[in-house]
Amino acid sequence: MAMYATSLVAFAALLHCGDASTSNNGAQTDIIILGDSWAEGETSLTKPESPESLLAKVCAGKTVVNRGVGGSTALEWGTGEVDTAACAGESGTVCTAASAFNPLHGKGYTHAWMSVGGNDFLGSDCSMTAETLANHVSTAVAAAVAEAPKGMKILMTGYGSFSKALEGSSCEISSVVALNTAIKDACETSPHRGQITFVDVMAEFGGSASTYSSKEWYADTIHLNDAGYTKMFSLASIQSFFECLDSDGVTETNTAGATAAPTAAPTAGATGIVLKASAATEKIEANSKMFKMDDVSNVNVNDVLTFGAGPKAEKGTVKAVEKTRRSRRAAAPGIVTLKEPLKNEHAAGTAISWTLAAVTKSSAVTTTVGVGIFAIVAAVF
Repeated sequence: MAMYATSLVAFAALLHCGDASTSNNGAQTDIIILGDSWAEGETSLTKPESPESLLAKVCAGKTVVNRGVGGSTALEWGTGEVDTAACAGESGTVCTAASAFNPLHGKGYTHAWMSVGGNDFLGSDCSMTAETLANHVSTAVAAAVAEAPKGMKILMTGYGSFSKALEGSSCEISSVVALNTAIKDACETSPHRGQITFVDVMAEFGGSASTYSSKEWYADTIHLNDAGYTKMFSLASIQSFFECLDSDGVTETNTAGATAAPTAAPTAGATGIVLKASAATEKIEANSKMFKMDDVSNVNVNDVLTFGAGPKAEKGTVKAVEKTRRSRRAAAPGIVTLKEPLKNEHAAGTAISWTLAAVTKSSAVTTTVGVGIFAIVAAVF
């Protein structure tokens, strides 16, 4: 396993062409980035002599430190064990919360973006059980919370689907859904769920459980390019999470597409309001009442759906919903009919969000989290 992982990490180094981790030299910093190469890749190396944080570039008023390590696993971030060559530093592993939160890099973080779990799952050629993966991610989150400033909020995102077929792998494009579901389960049972927010970004790059992402946003099969990161961090829900400033210096407050955990653990059987999100499968024409949706598994008659964000955002009430394909996976594509026609045109992949009452079981709450994926031969996070 160690030799196998080492070869993958060596290839990842070729993809990233240098260390993209950054430091703020111990200064007060707003945001820290943790995790694998989806996290590390946030730092643009277009100009190697002057690395640039793409999040800081589009999140006005915020400073960022990136401590992501390409090739790292959730297990390594959670336990401190060195499982890949990527995490082997001169004086021990560099893939730990203790190392990332070293005050030499920065201090006083209020927010974090964490991307872990993909290398654990796809490193097993998608054979790792959901329970094992959930344990790995839960441990990584707990380790981060233990080292972070008290009350620091954590963002976790669902990764985009592949931009093309993976070579030399048994994993399929639909594996992303199973992967995200396992990570969701990890957060639902996390004792730190009140600090976690999930924003599903899969549809933002044109992909779904059955559709490849547009190569326009990708540097390779699984890694975003600078334009992809800029697109993701410009989402209203992510701008709102990080409390970025708008052009007038006002904090963004749009939360469409975000699922935030309750601030306190609910009692068994408690009911709460949950924000769900999916996406339009195909372009929705103006004045349409009927459209295809990537996942209708949680859509019910009379639910009020919000389409997109910004000036063209609008709402529609569900009249009927029909699953077009039964699936054991989390996603169930289908057709939704609204009571009234939509006024605007919406592109394929447009985010669709809605709220529903959810009855929790035991101590679980509905907080979801995304996870990145990597090609077994072609690439690694």
